[in-house]
Formats: sequence, C-alpha cells, structure tokens
Amino acid sequence: MALQTKRLLSKRVQDLSDTEFQECSRLNYGTSGEMWYRLNDARRESIRAEESQALMIRDRQGKLIAWALLFKDRYCRSYEVHFYVPQKYRRQGLGTKLVDAVKRREPKAMVKPWNKASKAFFENFPNFSNA
Repeated sequence: MALQTKRLLSKRVQDLSDTEFQECSRLNYGTSGEMWYRLNDARRESIRAEESQALMIRDRQGKLIAWALLFKDRYCRSYEVHFYVPQKYRRQGLGTKLVDAVKRREPKAMVKPWNKASKAFFENFPNFSNA
C-alpha cells in the first residue's frame, strides 16, 4: 500500500524557516552529512541560495519523511542534486516523486549516488548525469 503523503513542497533554501532547516538536517545525518554541508553552504551564500531549492515530502501528520536539495555547483555552475529517503520509507514512490519534481525544474541536474542501491535507482532516470 502506498504511503499517504501531503503534497510535495518546494522552497528556495533562503526561504526555509529555522525549523525546516533543522528538520532537513536531522532527517539524514545531522551536521555530519554532505547534504547538511550543501544545505548550509547554499543558505549562507545569498547568490547560490536564490537558485537552490529544498524539495520536501511530509506524511499526513506533517512529519518530514523525504527531501531533496537542488543547488548550483559553485565551480562549474551546473545544477547538482542530493536526495534522502529514510530506509523505512523506500520503495513507496517517494524517491520517484522527488526525482520527477527535480526533472521538471532542472532536467540535466547531476546526481551523485551514495551507494550501489542509489546508483541502480538513478539508472532509471537517463536524463540525470551520474557523477
């Protein structure tokens, strides 16, 4: 049975509330994960923050259950995207929902798979550049 979720919410990183920033940070690896580093970096740099998006999926109770970060790479100025869906929510369509939203915004975003399972998942989306 598919998980019942609220609509996907997309916000510019600079418009995230402190609570939303903390929720995204806590969901994956706190302040030690690369997504937190990229999110924090995009939030601090006002030029990149304007172009950076946080895409969030919440459950029916409003709890953040998956998110993606779309941002411009500081050196080559292409878009890069990171995704996080906790293990217990995988294989329920949340990753695909996030990917579809990112593809509508930036079809050629680079994605960096975290492990073999994520690499296999992203092979289903040939428009993405696997870095």
